[in-house]
Amino acid sequence: MLGLIMTCGAVGGVLGALLAPRARQRFSVGTVMSFGLLMAAFFTVSSPLAALVAPHSRFLAGAVLLVGEFGLTVGALLFNVTQVSLRQSLCPKHLLGRMNASIRFVVWGSMPPAALLAGGLGSAIGVVPTLWIGVVGGVATVLPILTIDKVMTAATAAAVDTTAVGRAP
Repeated sequence: MLGLIMTCGAVGGVLGALLAPRARQRFSVGTVMSFGLLMAAFFTVSSPLAALVAPHSRFLAGAVLLVGEFGLTVGALLFNVTQVSLRQSLCPKHLLGRMNASIRFVVWGSMPPAALLAGGLGSAIGVVPTLWIGVVGGVATVLPILTIDKVMTAATAAAVDTTAVGRAP
């Protein structure tokens, strides 16, 4: 069953990656990123929900995890493809390597302490309550992204102003 769940996640990831450019053509960067994160956060509920359902029906718990993993990865890839494209479009070409290395350092570097914290919390209060805390944390990550369209508008206006400086009409 675990292999099937992971396969559904992989299929969801491919679908999310394929949908991201099309979604970006129809909607703003902020809308696509917010929707992707909200979708991923919503489907993160599948893990603690499956744990609650498992004592009554292992089949239903597996189905919840299948759907959850698929939806989570669709949303995560919608977000990820869009945010990587956004970062790379805003960064000067000569700084792309540094910017990508810095992002990877922060994101990957935060994973071991987060895993330690989650493990400690899971030992202290239980796995299912810890999963619910993770769901709340996932939803909270959407809040800063909701303002990205305003930031993009301001950044575009500033870029237009700086390129016009020193040019004759």
